[in-house]
Amino acid sequence: EDGEIQRPYKPSIRFATPIVNEDGELKYILVISYLAQYALDVYDEYIGDQEFVDTAIVNNDGYYLSGAYSETFGFVIPGNENKTLRVENPGLWEKVKKEENFDSYFTIDDVNYCVARITFTDIDNVISQDNDYYIISYFENKYLPLLRTKSLINSDNMLVYLISTMFLGLFIISALYYYFTKNKENYNTVQMVADNSNDAVFVTDDRYIITYANKTLEEVTGYSKEDLIGENIEIFKTKRHEQDFYRKIHRTVGEKGTWNGKIWNKRKDGIIFGSELTLIGENGSKGSKIKSYIGILNDLGDHEKLINGKETLLNFDRQIFSEREYYLEELIQGTIKEKDSFSIVYLYVKNNNILEITYSKKEYNEIMTKLNENIKAIIGPENFLSKMSNSEYIFELREIHEKRDIGIFMKEFFYKLSKPIVYKNKEIFFDVKCGISIYPENGSRGRDLITNAKIAFHVLQDENYDYQIYHRTSRDKLVYESKIDEKIKEAVKNQELVVFYQPQLDSITGRVIGGEALLRWDNEELGLVPPHLFIPAAEKNGSIIEIGNFVIQEVFKLLKSMEKHCGKNIPISINISPEQFKYKGLIENFKYLNKKYDIDFKNIKIEITEGMLIGSKAMINKKLKEFKSLGMDIAIDDFGTGFSSLSYLKDLKVDELKIDREFIKNIPEKDDGSIAKAITNLGKNLNKRVVAEGVETVEQINFLKVIGCYKIQGYFYCRPLGKSEFINYACEKNN
Repeated sequence: EDGEIQRPYKPSIRFATPIVNEDGELKYILVISYLAQYALDVYDEYIGDQEFVDTAIVNNDGYYLSGAYSETFGFVIPGNENKTLRVENPGLWEKVKKEENFDSYFTIDDVNYCVARITFTDIDNVISQDNDYYIISYFENKYLPLLRTKSLINSDNMLVYLISTMFLGLFIISALYYYFTKNKENYNTVQMVADNSNDAVFVTDDRYIITYANKTLEEVTGYSKEDLIGENIEIFKTKRHEQDFYRKIHRTVGEKGTWNGKIWNKRKDGIIFGSELTLIGENGSKGSKIKSYIGILNDLGDHEKLINGKETLLNFDRQIFSEREYYLEELIQGTIKEKDSFSIVYLYVKNNNILEITYSKKEYNEIMTKLNENIKAIIGPENFLSKMSNSEYIFELREIHEKRDIGIFMKEFFYKLSKPIVYKNKEIFFDVKCGISIYPENGSRGRDLITNAKIAFHVLQDENYDYQIYHRTSRDKLVYESKIDEKIKEAVKNQELVVFYQPQLDSITGRVIGGEALLRWDNEELGLVPPHLFIPAAEKNGSIIEIGNFVIQEVFKLLKSMEKHCGKNIPISINISPEQFKYKGLIENFKYLNKKYDIDFKNIKIEITEGMLIGSKAMINKKLKEFKSLGMDIAIDDFGTGFSSLSYLKDLKVDELKIDREFIKNIPEKDDGSIAKAITNLGKNLNKRVVAEGVETVEQINFLKVIGCYKIQGYFYCRPLGKSEFINYACEKNN
């Protein structure tokens, strides 16, 4: 630098990307040297202040790239040659280099390690074989109970975070723009670079008429190249900027040759999106009038920080408020200046993931474009609509702010949105929920309104409503759920969990033919917490495996005691959550407990929900066969509330269907029992047992007898009982 070698030395990362012509032939290789310190600074910012977790970043040869200067960059700094992980800890280095250890955890001498490999060959169009980096998180065993999941690094989020700060595509296009004026060959080179760029690129003439648009611009804006060529760039213009804003851009490019800043643009489907624009003017000769412009757009949705969830909503600040949300905040602040009162709506598409999995990328984008157009048509041109992610939208209702008026509008909104979109002769429905905040009642700033609309949605998620208007109790409920998320992790260790057992009886003989294990959590601060609140929390934070293992062991203990007191056992059902079902150690845990307690597997029944059956039939059947091979029966809980088809059910290795209480509770007053009857007949035809849950009245018992369903679970016979009570109840009934 400045003609001298600098100490400390400044390492660089080198990127190479192929440039191909229309026939796919390799024409050039573009090489970029990037000052690595920028990436290291990003890494340090990402790691932040962690109480228990230490980290190290090393290169492909084991040299340290982060830490004190005296310890790093041994490959170029004299005296540091042996400062490598490979030399200092060969056992750890051997494990770090093994691919099976990437994004997984292993232990050496009571220290837990997590390794993430950052491979820049994963980036589109980048070809390089020697740019692998390893990020190692490590902590001592004693800190395991205090560990936060977000403290650890994995390849996906670290790679995205690093790349999101580099804006490599912008550098590529800007650096090569010089060659636009040289000759036809170089012009074609630049066009090929632009075609391969992940940034949205366009070229216009001196009147801002578009003459070139790359594929990324088509994807970002929803317009095809044919739509754009020949159109003025005002096609992207929104009403969110004053005319002086655009005049300033034009003036700055004329004076300085370039302009860079944040700007609101509009997609073809009406969606408003924030982006960073670099606009460069090209002169035919020095001092002459600008002949053409090149523009590079970075959609801010691609650069959001990877932080989400309830903790974010309750404790947000400028570090965790995403860049796209900053833009939305500015957008809403503009409305605040114009209106005394209005509403902000946060919309979430709950079945977005299913649509992404079901359709190709092109088909999915076409389907979502239709949804965007429908939403925009319903809310009207005067209200902005912005997309935060594939499943999240924010829109305003400028003229609607009274709760009564909101109710009228949302009723019509959901009615229109409930109509299916017809795509390739298929009807596609969207499962949508909304959270709403009102200015100024629910916030005086844009970010407050966004956050409170999200909080209203999160509170609504498990309720049977389409939308929720924010109320201060919404935040209280979210605080309560956050405490559940925090305290459930310690529930097993603190002995706060208790398993109860609800008997299942034969309505003809009156004998107890089985039971279901039901988990209860009694916390000193929170009181008795219902399972529908703490089970999802445990699944999200990973404690469900420990909790599930606790329940399974309690059932084995019960069966051992029952065998001793009654002389005979009955099958006990254990509910298995989706995360447990995927857990590789589940079967091994059953085998271990079977060996420890010597219980016949025929007295263990596995209950899974119908929703868990969505996915690969072969994979699910393989897992079910593992249970069956041990001698366990399989039951589908809450049958009739999920999505399984009859052909799907026929091929699954299940033994029992449990009719959900929703199809029982209103019989006979408000329900003729047709669904319960249909499920019973289905079970008979498929040669599967049927159990009715939630049975509470003699009328329901009599109806179930008439339709041929004799296996009953519910308060009519017995409430859930503690271990000793259940054993006594079963012994008395059966003896």
